[in-house]
Amino acid sequence: MVTAIGVLGAILGLIFTAVATYYDAAVSEDQLNQSREAAEQESRSQAMRLTYWQDASWVDGSLRVHLLNRSPDPVTDVHVTFDGYGKSDVKGAHMWGFTIPPCTESIYRAEQLRYTYTSKGHVVKEGNVRWQVQSLSFTDSDGKMWKRVPTNLDRLAMRPHAPNSYGVAYAGQPALKPAENCGGNG
Repeated sequence: MVTAIGVLGAILGLIFTAVATYYDAAVSEDQLNQSREAAEQESRSQAMRLTYWQDASWVDGSLRVHLLNRSPDPVTDVHVTFDGYGKSDVKGAHMWGFTIPPCTESIYRAEQLRYTYTSKGHVVKEGNVRWQVQSLSFTDSDGKMWKRVPTNLDRLAMRPHAPNSYGVAYAGQPALKPAENCGGNG
């Protein structure tokens, strides 16, 4: 009888240990998932503070492209992809290789954007071009490359490249103004 009670106690002990181990593993997995999510959020924190949009000036109705960095750090290797519609439509024209300072909104007037044919290096003088921003790629302060489109923010494995020979040049300097809600989660 003593042996049977000892065996029953050992079996119950094993069952208890198995259940406790299972719950301990489930809690550990949940904590690991939370840590991964927090690390991903931290990794994206600067990139999430960079955005772009287009609007018309209420003063003269001209189209403007806004690049907004609400981060306390600059973003570098900025690469803006445009589609241009005018006398000849061009898809995937690029303006690249510049920095957006911290806590800054850069405003580009569309009439000062010009096609550049990069293989010959001359500016194509084409008026009345309607520009549409397709994407904004950049490198954050940790050296990670990102691409923002209207609906997504994705990490890039490699630096974007111009798929065709058209670039976009800006005549002059963009207007700069301080960004609102800079540096925080706002």
